[in-house]
Amino acid sequence: DEYDNNILLDGGKVAFFSLEMSAEQLATRVLAQESKKLWHFIKGADNDTPQAQKEKMFIQMCEGLCHAEAKLLIAAKDKKLHQVYKGLSKDVVKEAFGWDDDFMIEKPPVYPQAPGSASGV
Repeated sequence: DEYDNNILLDGGKVAFFSLEMSAEQLATRVLAQESKKLWHFIKGADNDTPQAQKEKMFIQMCEGLCHAEAKLLIAAKDKKLHQVYKGLSKDVVKEAFGWDDDFMIEKPPVYPQAPGSASGV
């Protein structure tokens, strides 16, 4: 029939990934999505969004997280993570992420290049 002639895929098995996730995977995904909004709350990073809007956004972020994740986020806001996680310090964080004293990723060394091609041709 005419409909069968319009099908572009041949019969057979189809490989696909299920979008169903465990509760832990879903929570991790939510936290990852919400973390993309954190730049709004860094001093000097977002001067366009009014303070009241930032506060509303922060509350909405917390409401979208599980209780433990919201407490973690609030501890970070209050600069009390070191009280929640004993031993957490600037030096530990800098080492873990490869940051310099300005909390930036250190640039790899630049080696001078000799003129000409690498093969010598």
